[in-house]
Amino acid sequence: MNHTFQTKFPKQAQIASLAFAGALILASPAFRANAQEEDRLPDSGNYIDLTLGHASHDGNEAAYLARYPIKKHAYGGIERFQYYGYAGDYTELSVEGRAMFDLNDYMLGVKFLNEEVGFFKFKWEEYRVFYDGSGPYFPGSNTFIQLFDDELALDRSKFEIDAGLFLENGTNVEFGYTRLEREGLKSSTESTNATMPDGFGLRYISPTFLDIDETRHIFDLLVDHKFGDTKAAFAIRSENNEGNNKRKITRGPGESSFRRVTHREAYDSDLFSARATTITELGEKNRFTTGIAYTEIDVNASGD
Repeated sequence: MNHTFQTKFPKQAQIASLAFAGALILASPAFRANAQEEDRLPDSGNYIDLTLGHASHDGNEAAYLARYPIKKHAYGGIERFQYYGYAGDYTELSVEGRAMFDLNDYMLGVKFLNEEVGFFKFKWEEYRVFYDGSGPYFPGSNTFIQLFDDELALDRSKFEIDAGLFLENGTNVEFGYTRLEREGLKSSTESTNATMPDGFGLRYISPTFLDIDETRHIFDLLVDHKFGDTKAAFAIRSENNEGNNKRKITRGPGESSFRRVTHREAYDSDLFSARATTITELGEKNRFTTGIAYTEIDVNASGD
């Protein structure tokens, strides 16, 4: 690990001219009218929206990406895609998607719907969130500390499947599964001690960062049935959460007694819940409802 002390203006000042110029452009009436026209999606039908661009800036790229998640080079791809049609005589088909090259921004969704039989829905999406991993700026000696590559990124993804069955006797059955995931590195609000040059003593401006690894599984089951003026529903949910996160700390960088500390935070939790409800219509203005719910949570946490 290289320990580098840098004396320069804060990164906010480095991109101030870019932000000011962008604000002037965005504030113009012509730009706003054009942007509103471009962002207006078709009410229905099929379309594909292709994007091609290039980002350029002068300054710290990590600070730029934390505000505008576009890499300093050409980018492009399918920003929005939508298709509506039929798979057979009575089954509606809808497809939506997104794929942006080198921005790790993807999405694909497919849905089948037959109003007499049921539905099936599938969706997957993934995107990247950037963070600036540099430490706080100390104006006394015009210094901030950079211990590592401060361009940090956290990938987030979501995968879900939903299916429903419409029975002839008025009973509906729905099942759903969702997987959520976070993995990567992100900055931390915690800063540790470092000795400043020019006699400014000990200051807490040494950056730390988090190594994230989290996964969440969710299962849902819903059954409802209507008989007469009463609708009854029963639902259960099961969740499993797993996390193995690490906080990476460096104390006294650049000193002979510097040390590195890794604090691990792990957990594993399970949740089960069930609920039942009834709704009875009592004329046009009144209704009678009942409900009962049960929830159980089991959590195991560890760390070192």
